[in-house]
Amino acid sequence: MNILSKVSQFIKYRNKIHPISTVRGPSRNFHIRNSSVKLLCELLAEDGRISLEGVWIDRFVRISSIKLIEIESGTTVNMNTKIYGDVKIGSSCLIGPNVFMSSGEHMFSVYPGMTIREQENEYLKTNTQLPSKPIVVGDNVWIGANTVIMPGVSIVSDVVIGANAVVVSDLDSPGVYVGQPAKIIRQLKEVD
Repeated sequence: MNILSKVSQFIKYRNKIHPISTVRGPSRNFHIRNSSVKLLCELLAEDGRISLEGVWIDRFVRISSIKLIEIESGTTVNMNTKIYGDVKIGSSCLIGPNVFMSSGEHMFSVYPGMTIREQENEYLKTNTQLPSKPIVVGDNVWIGANTVIMPGVSIVSDVVIGANAVVVSDLDSPGVYVGQPAKIIRQLKEVD
């Protein structure tokens, strides 16, 4: 997206995309409304789609879609966060700095005796892309700094995830979760 295109986006859709950010992929692959994208971010949707509605994205964030990455209204994505693959994030979420979430998986035990790269190359001979398990994050979720969210995880609404957590399985009850792997340490009442 060139500078004139970014100016047009700002006027037409009230987007504020920093001119030194990268937005790459066909325009039909993007749905961006009332959102702000700061310095040196990358929004990559050559093979998938990205939908941002009322989202604030801090500096150095990278979002790369293979299917659909959707982030809903009122959500903040802090600096250096990386979101890859097929991910849905609800409304009013806080995503701390340096969070990593990816729906993609790497081959490491499918073809015994081969290196990880050799296994991936062998797998891609008969498939168009590596396996992916969608990530779903509910509304009003706070994900602390340096958290890792693994492929296939679902997180219900009204959850707090402490800094440095590794989420390897579904978080299916509102509460505070910490640790590697993340475990609940406190229940929270559901918000009405």
